[in-house]
Amino acid sequence: MDFFDSVAANSFYIVFVASLGWFTAGLLLGRVLRRPSRRKRKRRRKNPAGNAGPLDLYVGNLPFDFRDAELRRIFAKHGKVVSARVILNKSSGVSKGYGFVQMADRQSVKVVIKALSSHEVQGRRIVVSEARTSSRSR
Repeated sequence: MDFFDSVAANSFYIVFVASLGWFTAGLLLGRVLRRPSRRKRKRRRKNPAGNAGPLDLYVGNLPFDFRDAELRRIFAKHGKVVSARVILNKSSGVSKGYGFVQMADRQSVKVVIKALSSHEVQGRRIVVSEARTSSRSR
């Protein structure tokens, strides 16, 4: 390929890109020329197997007049409770009907889920399961 052939080939691409408009050309070139990101994302690891670290439980279908102390009392019968929190409506201060309990170890988590799942509290069957991790921070 001689000099004139390469100039003709390159001018075709220049005319083609110019006809698309600068915005579209920038998008296309940005995709083509973009370097892969070198920054490693930090992964939020789930609690490892074994008895390491506290574990969160989701508790659903709670009565609307339920408070943190009552939630802690029910779960403390089945293992060591690190924290218990009923989620409240910001404006009215009434329970939203769910909460989170943090247990000390995995063994007590399994015992609590088995014992309290479908357990009746003030006429309502509560739901107990391991809490899913959220992508947004609390």
